[in-house]
Amino acid sequence: GHILEATKASCNGGVFDTQPFLLPLCQVLEVIFRKGLNNAVHLAFGLTKRDYWSWVERTAQTSAGLKGTYKATVEAVASNQCVTTPQGRGRLFIRHALKSKCLHVPVETVVRLRCNDGIYDEDSIIGNEILGEIFLSLLYQCSHINFELKLENASFLDETWQLPIYQEYELVPCMDLGVYLGIRLRLEM
Repeated sequence: GHILEATKASCNGGVFDTQPFLLPLCQVLEVIFRKGLNNAVHLAFGLTKRDYWSWVERTAQTSAGLKGTYKATVEAVASNQCVTTPQGRGRLFIRHALKSKCLHVPVETVVRLRCNDGIYDEDSIIGNEILGEIFLSLLYQCSHINFELKLENASFLDETWQLPIYQEYELVPCMDLGVYLGIRLRLEM
């Protein structure tokens, strides 16, 4: 339903951050990426949990012949200093990939190229052959939608999907502007 609304909005000029269906769409995509994910990894220091960002990043690094847009998107997310957690990077990846029209690429490697390698359980959406194909067709539809998302504002993604207010101001250089801009810092000890 959210993809249908996005398709309709795209016909009218594009999908923007302010549209009400974008937040639920991103949340549903995140739930699907996490559903059935085998995220427990045994390391020397014990058991650790991984998020979907880890296999998305690994797919871009290890798979030859993937679209350049996908690799560039993963590199942009990995080098972004605003997000610090795997959850934040995964969320930023979803936003970047929607805008870059390449969200289908990592799912395609798991579903079509059979590169699951135990990443997803077989009873999950991405791990199941039929459900994975259905999900992949919806992601292909997303690649035809013009998402006009502001990607500069990303620091909130570590905590929430809720977009804070982001405003840009362009000021002219002069001596008597009549406006005072300052930054208020709060130190906690």
